[in-house]
Amino acid sequence: MNAADFLSHLRKNHSEVNILNLLKDLIPFLIVVFLFFIPFPHTTAIKEIAFYLSVLITLVLAVGRNIHFDFSTPLSLPFALLLGWAGLGIVFALNRENTAGDIYAYLIKYLALFFLIYNFFGTRRRLVYLIWIVIASAAVFSIWGPIYFYGTLGNNISTKFGLERFTEVPSNIIGICTIPGILFSLNLLSRGKTFYLKIILLLCLLAASAATILTQTRSAFFAVLVSLGLVLPRNRKTMLPLILILSAMVIFLPIKDRLKPEAIEEKLKGDNRIKIIYTYFEMVKDYPITGIGFGMQTYYDEGLLTKYNTRVPEKYRQSFLHKAPHNLLVDVTVRLGFVGLAIYLYIFFIYSRMTWTNIRHGKDDFIQSWSLCSFAAFMSYFIIGMFENVASGPPALVLHLLFAMTAILWKLRKEAAEASISKK
Repeated sequence: MNAADFLSHLRKNHSEVNILNLLKDLIPFLIVVFLFFIPFPHTTAIKEIAFYLSVLITLVLAVGRNIHFDFSTPLSLPFALLLGWAGLGIVFALNRENTAGDIYAYLIKYLALFFLIYNFFGTRRRLVYLIWIVIASAAVFSIWGPIYFYGTLGNNISTKFGLERFTEVPSNIIGICTIPGILFSLNLLSRGKTFYLKIILLLCLLAASAATILTQTRSAFFAVLVSLGLVLPRNRKTMLPLILILSAMVIFLPIKDRLKPEAIEEKLKGDNRIKIIYTYFEMVKDYPITGIGFGMQTYYDEGLLTKYNTRVPEKYRQSFLHKAPHNLLVDVTVRLGFVGLAIYLYIFFIYSRMTWTNIRHGKDDFIQSWSLCSFAAFMSYFIIGMFENVASGPPALVLHLLFAMTAILWKLRKEAAEASISKK
C-alpha cells in the first residue's frame, strides 16, 4: 500500500468512526426529546418519531455489533414473565386483535423504552442529565399548562386544571407527571451549591407544585404528602420551606374546599369507584386465571359491561357504565387474571428490593438519595393508580422511566462494589 492509499484508508475509517459516534450520541438525544414531551398533549408525532428513530438506530448499531445492549437487570425476568403471560392470553382473550395490538403498544414499547434508558443513560453524568430533563419537562408543562388553560381558554381558577381539555393527560393523572419534578427538584435543591442553581430549582419546584394543586385532585395531594414524607430524612433543610409553601397554596387555591372533612366524607359516600369495582370484579369471577385479555378496547364493549353490571346487587350498579376500572390492581386482574396480578406485584417487589439494596448498601449519597427519590415518585404513581387508570399512556411511561432510573442506580452500585472488592 502506497502513501496515498494509506491516507485514503485512514480518512475512510475516520469518517466511519465519526458517523458511528454521531449515531450513538443521537440515540440519547432522541430519548430525551421523547421523555420531555411525555406530559404535553398533542405531541404524539414528535414522540413517535423520536422513539422509533432511536429504536431503528439502536437496531442498526446492534446488528453491526457497534454497541453492546445490556439486558442484565433484576427486572428483566419479571418483565419477560409479564410479556409471556400477556402473549399467552391472546389465545383466551375476548378481543384477540386488540389484545395483540395493545401488547405491542402498551407493553413491548414500554419495555423497549426501559432498556433504551438503561443502556444509554447508564453513567452518573448521563443519569443527572436525565434527572434534569424530568425537572425541565414538569416545570415547562406546569408553567405553560395553567397559562393556556386559565389564560388562553379563559377557565375560572375554580376549574380543575386540565379538565376536559388535556385528554391525554387529564386532571386526575397530571400529578404522576409533575410529582417526580417536585421530588427531583427538591433533591437537587438540598445539594445545590450555587445561588443561581438553587433559584432555578426553586422556581421549577414551585411551578410543579402549583400545577399539581391546581388539579384539585385528592389522590395527587395525598401522593405528594406521602412522597415528601419518604424523602424527608434526606431533605430536612429544604422540606420545611416547601411544606409552608404548599400549605399556603392549599389555603389560597380552590383545593381547600375539596380537603374539608365534610367534602371527603361526601366523596367517600357517593364515590362511583366502589360501583365500578363491583362490576369489574364480576368479570374476574368468570375469568380468574387468564383475564379477559390485555386489550383495553374490550372495556368499550357496552354489551359486556351491561352483562356484568346487571349481576351486581342493585344498590351497587352503575347508572353510567365506566369503560375502565379506575384502579391499577383491579385493571390488571381483569385483563390478566390473578396470575397477571401476581406478576405485576412481583415486578413491584423486585423494584422495591432494588431500591432497598441501593439505599442500604450504596457507598455514597448519590446512589442512596436518588434511589429513595425514585421510589418516592413510584409511590406517588401507585397511590394515584389506586384511583385512576394508569396502566397506559404518560403514567405508564413515567413508571418505566422510574424503573430504569433505579436499575441504573443498581448497576452503578454493583459496579462500585465490585471495583472495591477487586482493589482489596
